[in-house]
Amino acid sequence: MKKKIAKLIKSNSSVRVAVRIRPQSVQEMHDKVPICLSVIPGEPQLTIGRDKSFTYDFVFDQMTPQKTVYDKCVRELVDGAFEGYNATVFAYGQTGSGKTFTMGTSLEADPAKRGIIPNAAQQIFDEIEERREQARRSGKVIPSFEVSAQFIELYNEELIDLLSSTDRDSSSIKIKEDPTSHEILLLGASSRNVTSQADILSALATGAQNRTTAATNMNKQSSRSHAIFTVNIKQTRVAVPVEDDSEEKENTADDDDGDEDSSEKMSTGTELETLHAKFHFIDLAGSERLSRTGATGDRVKESISINSGLLALGNVISALGGAKGRIGAVHVPYRDSKLTRLLQDSLGGNSRTLMITCVSPNEIDAIETLSSLNYANRAKNIKNKVVANQNKINALLTAPPSVDIAKWEAWNRELDAHLGTNLPEMADPIIQLPSLGAPDDVEAVIRAREEFTKQLARFRGFEKAEQQNVKLYDAKLRQRLCVADIDRERVQSLEDELGKVKTELTVQGRENRQLKRKYAALETRVREYETELENGREQMERAKRYIDQEKRPEKDARRTLLKLAEMFESPIPTTSNVARLRKQFDDDDNNDADDN
Repeated sequence: MKKKIAKLIKSNSSVRVAVRIRPQSVQEMHDKVPICLSVIPGEPQLTIGRDKSFTYDFVFDQMTPQKTVYDKCVRELVDGAFEGYNATVFAYGQTGSGKTFTMGTSLEADPAKRGIIPNAAQQIFDEIEERREQARRSGKVIPSFEVSAQFIELYNEELIDLLSSTDRDSSSIKIKEDPTSHEILLLGASSRNVTSQADILSALATGAQNRTTAATNMNKQSSRSHAIFTVNIKQTRVAVPVEDDSEEKENTADDDDGDEDSSEKMSTGTELETLHAKFHFIDLAGSERLSRTGATGDRVKESISINSGLLALGNVISALGGAKGRIGAVHVPYRDSKLTRLLQDSLGGNSRTLMITCVSPNEIDAIETLSSLNYANRAKNIKNKVVANQNKINALLTAPPSVDIAKWEAWNRELDAHLGTNLPEMADPIIQLPSLGAPDDVEAVIRAREEFTKQLARFRGFEKAEQQNVKLYDAKLRQRLCVADIDRERVQSLEDELGKVKTELTVQGRENRQLKRKYAALETRVREYETELENGREQMERAKRYIDQEKRPEKDARRTLLKLAEMFESPIPTTSNVARLRKQFDDDDNNDADDN
């Protein structure tokens, strides 16, 4: 079994993608809403519109039941978790496309409607019981299991512990990266030990009750946060070599010869191994358009946060999915969002990952559906670095957790002192033999035999002591070598981390230089705008003066008319009137001359 799973994982380290089409609601069928999606029978392909087709690892139409979705694409991930392989299942798609229903965080009462998480909980504890029973039948050490659960939500870029008994506090949870394994850790998140399927469902129900939801125009109970439900599995069992065929052992477990072999192996000593696996179940909040959801107030802020995180996720998928064929290292913007930081292990890291893209079949949602399908198509190209989280338990070769330089130097001096010690001088048995006085000197022969016997005993004691010393110092030397390998790996990990930091600094420096250039260009543009504004003011002043000059003849004509009207107001022109009018005309002409 272990060999088969290892081969399967080695040949399939890419992110696997499934597309699930939700069925139309009763209202949509009553309104005869047009459909834009069609599934090609017998093939993992679908078509949107008339000519746009996509191929994925799995495609599920509107009639596919929950159990089929689980058996085809999730069951093998749980099997791999029992061999120490991390796994992630996350649902992606627009709001109202069926992500929460598929993942099972809504806790449906009908067993036929149970989602991925409840089905996985049942498989986990069924597998634990089956493995214990197999060990009992074969006479092996019964494996021990420790299972725990975490449930957090990412709401408005803040991490909230959904299993915490205290108030919703986001300040206590921090995202950290292990410097050696590069594993993403959540410091401060509570963990609940679970011993049965009911315990997992209880933890799931507690978190689902605390999760943030609200009604929108597209979904009466829309998830307003990203939810991450994590199951940690720790297993201690008899070490199983990769070449071991467990199926043959199961078939011969009841034979007497098999029992004798098992007892003989137990008597000679048993090597144990510890396997760790982390299984993420992620229900992402749906992408949404404000114009369609009718969001207002806090809903607007939530929508902006959701779309921002999903945009960052899309950038990560594009960077990883489009890295094939590029020369040099590709910068992946994991740190642009807490969502992408949480998914760092799942996208490009140590995890077997399944992306379930949930889409709507309706023609009105065609734009959002096409966007989701394009993201899913790019995600297929992401390659993960999947390795088993396995530790062998061997008392002789277990290295101490930390070693300093002083201890290394002491060990080296001890080993040098032992290797440099001269062996005890052994007397030459021929030289020290008693001389024979005559061929028939019986006493001399007896003394010689006794001397040979003594020296032979000394040789055997010396040989036995040396063999014990060789074994002892061989074991110590192997221990030192194990520690050296561990330290060398740590140094290599630190060097890799340093290289990544240098790369990030280089990228940030390049971005800073680009920002400086943009800032300088903006300053230049501002000065140009100020110059244009000043020129515009001058042009307005000139235009005003020009208009005033153009209006002067009109003013003169108006004054003339007023004068004539005043003149004709008197029915009988007299000499005094004429003189007065002439004087007024002359005064007006003089005033106009002064104005000019």
